[in-house]
Amino acid sequence: MNVDLTKTDLVKSNWRESDKEKFVNLIKSLGKGEKSVKFEKTILKTNYECVAVSAKDVDKIVNLIHKGNFLSFIDLWIRDNYTCLLITGKLIAKIKDFNIFKDRLMKYISYVDSWGCCDCLKLSINKNDEEKFFELSNELILSQYPFYRRLGLIILFKFINEKYIDKILKICSSLINENNYYVNMANAWLLTECFIKQRDKTLNLIKTKTLNKFVQNKTISKCNDSFRVAVEDKKLLKSYFLD
Repeated sequence: MNVDLTKTDLVKSNWRESDKEKFVNLIKSLGKGEKSVKFEKTILKTNYECVAVSAKDVDKIVNLIHKGNFLSFIDLWIRDNYTCLLITGKLIAKIKDFNIFKDRLMKYISYVDSWGCCDCLKLSINKNDEEKFFELSNELILSQYPFYRRLGLIILFKFINEKYIDKILKICSSLINENNYYVNMANAWLLTECFIKQRDKTLNLIKTKTLNKFVQNKTISKCNDSFRVAVEDKKLLKSYFLD
């Protein structure tokens, strides 16, 4: 079903409980079919209903809601399916006030049960809020819940620079006993980006072979798959695989 989203009533001065059903029906009308739903469910491993709305349509909806009173939409906490929760997360990432952002984020992450709803948060961090975001990342990483920890690591992608690299590598090293697949994958992905952007310090850590074995080997594998890593470095990194 083709829906012209620009002609839908998504730019509102206030979202109400009575708007929920209509919104959920709109989301369901945008689904790409049973085959795509099955694929989405397999990839995400979420307990939420999957509808399989295209990323393009999701972003259009987010941008339209954001033009209006998007906080009132967030506060409806529509979780009838994965896409509804995803849209809420993407809107939370657009909140400029850190305190309001953190308040909504902490409630949001309590509903998250898949990597997709962590990785969807495209954060734009104001320099004045840098330390607050870094502290938030640390707070999340210390959580007992795996998707809190994954989100904490995802936030650190915004801090891969000379100022924060030592702290990031220390955090990555601290997860030596981590056994959750999604947290370890985020850690390896983060370390790969660290290697690309802060090569020498990251290499020094890899050389110590003190990382979680899965993370060490997956980081090396990801670096070898990256076109941003030099051929010589790929050969060097392979020598640090853990058996």
